[in-house]
Amino acid sequence: MSNAGLIVGEKYAIVVDSLTNENMARSFIRKIREVTNKPLRFLLNTHGDADHIWTNHLFGATTICHENCRDDTMRAHPEIYSVLFPELNFSGAKITPQDITINKRMKIYMETREIEVSIQVWPTPQGISLFICQKRKLYFVEIFFFQVNALLLQCLVASQVALKP
Repeated sequence: MSNAGLIVGEKYAIVVDSLTNENMARSFIRKIREVTNKPLRFLLNTHGDADHIWTNHLFGATTICHENCRDDTMRAHPEIYSVLFPELNFSGAKITPQDITINKRMKIYMETREIEVSIQVWPTPQGISLFICQKRKLYFVEIFFFQVNALLLQCLVASQVALKP
């Protein structure tokens, strides 16, 4: 199981997480190109699990993550996962250290949108959350992980809150 996202602006796009293997990532990139031809400027890694970082190298974007996520990336060994989970496909997996790390929060200003990238305190100290403000609305994306094994059982919870005038 794997999930990823896309934020499209007027001049460029931001990818949220890469995927588990090369086939999934290339399929995602093809779908992105159906939506936009804008350059992929940033790739935000929400945390350091394999299905969110191992195909970063295929997107050609500047990668951003929490500093602990980068540490986890540097300690990862994709070849071990193929042994532990032989039923899963990890083809094209590659350790690519992220370019930029944060330890509290940062903001990306994408035209009329303000994207706040901040640390995720629970349940993993190496993750980030995204807050996207646009046209008097706040889009909050929170990703929660329940550790069953390194790749299984993830739940994406997203909510939209309209801001008062």
